[in-house]
Amino acid sequence: MSLIGITGDHPRHKYLANQLAEAGLLSGWVIERRKPFMPESPAGLGDDLTRLFNLHFKRREEAEERFFGTPSVPKDLRVLDVTPETLNDVATRDFIRAGNPNLVLSYGCHKLTDQLIAEAGCTFWNTHGGFSPQYRGVTTHFWPSYMLEPQMTGVTMHETTSHIDGGAVIHQNAALELHAEDGLHDPGGPDSESLCR
Repeated sequence: MSLIGITGDHPRHKYLANQLAEAGLLSGWVIERRKPFMPESPAGLGDDLTRLFNLHFKRREEAEERFFGTPSVPKDLRVLDVTPETLNDVATRDFIRAGNPNLVLSYGCHKLTDQLIAEAGCTFWNTHGGFSPQYRGVTTHFWPSYMLEPQMTGVTMHETTSHIDGGAVIHQNAALELHAEDGLHDPGGPDSESLCR
């Protein structure tokens, strides 16, 4: 089995790619450079909302560091750096083809186009950090707790299609152990490895 990963550059994305590389499965890694992990608060929020905004993202950063550390790119691994604007360019297609993978596994990147998927000539699956279809899109480990459904925190592996998180489900796990002291960012953290089993 040979695969190429396409991920974002946040700690959880790098962690997954490193786990695949350590298992000897990763033959190449496309890393999409995302917006800063610690965003600046929007202007005009007012003091209280600015403080809450900053606290939310500070706690997210602390949780990611605690759970995933600061993974780096493995040595001797073929890497292609892209931006959201260049993710679907011909350079990505050529990078994938050069690796001749059985599978392209994405996680935390922007939408892949139908053209890229068709021209790459292999199977594409997406790792979605949420229990799909109930929680699609982004921040899917946040919304279940916010909506008072923390039991819906999970991980979904699905076929990649032109519909956001809409491909056929391959594997899903929402077996999450909740703790009274968990914050909003904790359900996606220490048990994330068990979610992926």
